[in-house]
Amino acid sequence: MATAYLKGTASADYFGWSVAGAGDINNDGYDDVLVGAYGQSSGYTDNGVAYLLYGSSAGITGTITAATIGTTVSGAAFKGPGTNYIAGE
Repeated sequence: MATAYLKGTASADYFGWSVAGAGDINNDGYDDVLVGAYGQSSGYTDNGVAYLLYGSSAGITGTITAATIGTTVSGAAFKGPGTNYIAGE
């Protein structure tokens, strides 16, 4: 079994405190993962960051997309024009 090692930017960012399966966001046939870091600062007060990690035939890629988020990650699929959408709470 393959092992992935993912590390946040600082010890107090709490990267990985919350993790959710995100479905296949980029429609490549592989499930993606949403990882929360509620202590990560992106320049705003009382916010965090969510990282979207893309699945691939080689495993999870290093490409990430950041967005503000709270202290938990809860996945939800929304019907759209051929694309999955994810919402955090």
